[in-house]
Amino acid sequence: NRDYPVVLGTLYFFTIIGLFSRLLSDLSYVVVDPRISFDSSD
Repeated sequence: NRDYPVVLGTLYFFTIIGLFSRLLSDLSYVVVDPRISFDSSD
């Protein structure tokens, strides 16, 4: 019942997948709508 490495590895894997999917969705917004800019204008 000591499946801590398996649980933590799975959690880590899905966290990385989630971060990459958020990054990919942010980058795809720029492709779909060129008016969107992530540059700060301060």
